[in-house]
Amino acid sequence: AKRLLALVEQAAEAGAHVAVSTELGITGYPPRDLLMSPEFVQAAFAKAQACRPAIPTLIGTPVPGTDREVAPANGVLAVGEGLRGKVVAHKQLLPTYDVFDEARYFRPGSRPGLVRGAGGLDLGITVCEDAWQAAGLTPVDYGVDPVAQLAALVREGATLSATVNLSASPFHQSKVVDRVTVARTAASRLGMPFLLANQVGGNDDLVFDGSSVAAWPDGTVVLAPAWSEGVLTVDLEDPASSTWTPSGANDALSIGSDE
Repeated sequence: AKRLLALVEQAAEAGAHVAVSTELGITGYPPRDLLMSPEFVQAAFAKAQACRPAIPTLIGTPVPGTDREVAPANGVLAVGEGLRGKVVAHKQLLPTYDVFDEARYFRPGSRPGLVRGAGGLDLGITVCEDAWQAAGLTPVDYGVDPVAQLAALVREGATLSATVNLSASPFHQSKVVDRVTVARTAASRLGMPFLLANQVGGNDDLVFDGSSVAAWPDGTVVLAPAWSEGVLTVDLEDPASSTWTPSGANDALSIGSDE
């Protein structure tokens, strides 16, 4: 939590109005069988609730079930000024193939998330796989498309500044290209900027390259550096004014830099 809050502080100093963590940012992804422990899930959720960020922040966290027999959700908590520490999204699409086994641990959500008044912005919310169905890049058909659900809300009159995606997308050779396709597809279908915040670093046998991305309906893309921990500050009105700020932590991951 301290590391996350330090990055939020950097985002605030860079002029951001709202911050977005990665998927399960409070624990790191994937926690695997730790999620079978209700005590672990409750402790992680309580840590997210206790965060007092410099600006309104969306934090990826496991969300406890209603009792010990109910699986947790892979969720998003809205904390900070103007927000009330409410859960604003549950991940809908739970990948259970290749390196993923999320149906083992989580209960799915039934609709995409929305948050009102986060730093003066109204945002749609998706979590990682939720955005991939629209781009046709999932190996299975889930039978539901969260991006299409959000697009329907927009057609019905919902006014959103952007949609965000809290992501923990492991690296492979073509993954950056795939993420750009996902972001561009969602931005085009929603008619608004789409921002994907991706995890960076290693977790057991998985590596995460970062490469967070923002896309606009006209196809414009802003891409964060790979293999570097930091903050991508996105200007929704002027993509060219978006900036990258490396993490100020002494042990921050930065591979391939000039330092």
